[in-house]
Amino acid sequence: MSLCRSKFFKSLILISGSISLVNPVFSAPVELICSIDGSTYSIENRTTKTQNKRKVYPTKFAKDKSGEFENIKVFFDVNKGKGTINGSEAKILSSVIDVSIDNRSPIISPVVLYSSGMSNSQMNTEYTDYVLKKGDKEIFKTYLILDKGKSLSSKFTLLKTIGTRNSEMKFYLNKDKKTGEIDIKRSQEISYGFCEKP
Repeated sequence: MSLCRSKFFKSLILISGSISLVNPVFSAPVELICSIDGSTYSIENRTTKTQNKRKVYPTKFAKDKSGEFENIKVFFDVNKGKGTINGSEAKILSSVIDVSIDNRSPIISPVVLYSSGMSNSQMNTEYTDYVLKKGDKEIFKTYLILDKGKSLSSKFTLLKTIGTRNSEMKFYLNKDKKTGEIDIKRSQEISYGFCEKP
């Protein structure tokens, strides 16, 4: 079961990343309110490193009920190629594919919104024999996939990936020596639900 979930998350990332930009045909911006239906599933991998060893922790799986989550506010304009997810700026990775086959209507691909960000902090403290360096770094990415972006309502898939790196190192003065630990975590969270115009 764990192996299947891991493959599923990896496959979803590859699918989201492989969708290419096409010519938009939407005439107006779209605003939607999205709510999670059911549960949110997450997977976390953690590794710690020191000068002498590397420890890999067992993969953690979690399931949270949708009642614990707030609605997601989504806005996008395919003509401009951008939008927002809960106020955070997002880029559009796909839109409508205009394909004419036997006078049929254009084929609508999922609208994929992509948002990313990073936070980074570092603090150095000098002592008599060493310098203590503490660093924290977080990188996050969000993919919101709308099955029918042109409709008044649509099912959606929300994928979040978060990577954190926390370090605390001692650099000894007048010695070629350092000690400390680096803690690295990578997590993926996936949710499903329904969007509609407010």
